[in-house]
Amino acid sequence: MSLLIIKSQSEGWINLVNRFSKKNSVVWITGNRIDKNSVCINHKEALLCKPKNIKLQKHIKLTKEDFDLLNKNFTFLNDLLNRNLINIDQINYFSKREFIINSFKFWKNFLINYPIKRVISRRAPHRFYDLIIYLICTHYKIKILFIDNTTEIFPCKNRLIVANYFSNNLNKRTDNFLNKKKNNFLAKEYLKII
Repeated sequence: MSLLIIKSQSEGWINLVNRFSKKNSVVWITGNRIDKNSVCINHKEALLCKPKNIKLQKHIKLTKEDFDLLNKNFTFLNDLLNRNLINIDQINYFSKREFIINSFKFWKNFLINYPIKRVISRRAPHRFYDLIIYLICTHYKIKILFIDNTTEIFPCKNRLIVANYFSNNLNKRTDNFLNKKKNNFLAKEYLKII
């Protein structure tokens, strides 16, 4: 079973991952590489869909459902792609659309053929390629978990700490966060510490 980690490598994360997975079954999308024996894709390779050390044998075609999913999320994907483009106005709509489709096709092939059974991301999907990975995981029922810092501050042992958020669904994450803010259930605890 393979695991995809979207996170810069650190000793703590490497030790944690090694406790749960065999070393050769983990793929990292990382900005820095500490563990020289691990399979890593850097951010540029992930964005361009050209990892140097991973070759896929089979290629799966996109289905009508894939195109429906792409069309539903096209505006958001296009906006995320624009964040990485230097001359946005010099690249036409059809070129960007083709790039988005080809990226979706690459990541679908990678996740299904490698095969990746679980994905863990240190942040909620916020880059072009990790949003595509998230969409494919949710559509094809590949387990995904993302961890993110929140602006929520909680009292803990007479001090305040910033909370982390664990989720596997962007929509539920937003709904839960808004509901917590409406309830304002921690106000008395905050006042005690302040």
